[in-house]
Amino acid sequence: MWRLPSISAISLALTMALFCHGVSAQDTSSFNISSSTTSMVGPPKDWTFGGNAVNRYRTWTDIAQGLSGGGRCSIIEAMWHSSTGTHLRSPDVPANQFATVMQAISAQDYRGKRVRFSAQLSSVEVVGQAGLWMRVDGENGKVLKFDDMGSRPVNGTTSWTGYDVVLDIPVESAVIQFGYLLAGEGKVKAAAFRLEVVDASTPATAADVPKAKEDLSKTPRNLELHL
Repeated sequence: MWRLPSISAISLALTMALFCHGVSAQDTSSFNISSSTTSMVGPPKDWTFGGNAVNRYRTWTDIAQGLSGGGRCSIIEAMWHSSTGTHLRSPDVPANQFATVMQAISAQDYRGKRVRFSAQLSSVEVVGQAGLWMRVDGENGKVLKFDDMGSRPVNGTTSWTGYDVVLDIPVESAVIQFGYLLAGEGKVKAAAFRLEVVDASTPATAADVPKAKEDLSKTPRNLELHL
């Protein structure tokens, strides 16, 4: 059976990757979906499909069925087999494998402000983690703020529900990245995205960047290969 991903593993994988650079394209040969006036294979215009396991996932844009107010949604679905056209149940998927639909913008107009990224999500048989995420980087690429809903993930099968992540944008910020993700099995739909400045009455959802379990040593260790 697929093992529940470590929330810290997913968080660290997201914070270690810059999705706007070197993103792999998905193999559309496996799709039983054709682009039309209502659906489109791949991420929406101006969004990017990324992560560290895009070959295990597919994404497309379609009508947001069942969503109050209608509109379009972006969808990520796991484990599609290109030769058989059937879903796979793969055992022991590494805990930090995921896919995301995201975009990056300049932080210039948001520095010193509190920002909320929100959307409607629905899920089908998610085993692992689905949710929104937002990350703030400095000029040197250092991650300044981050939240991936790791403490409140979307699991199982759920109807359309509103979620948000709220971060304070430091004055030294350069880039804001945001999107939604799926780690593990299942399918997640996302719609009605909003990125907006909010006041201090809206609580921030994360204050600190996830850290590795062990700090780097300042000196080399065990060069003699002791057991």
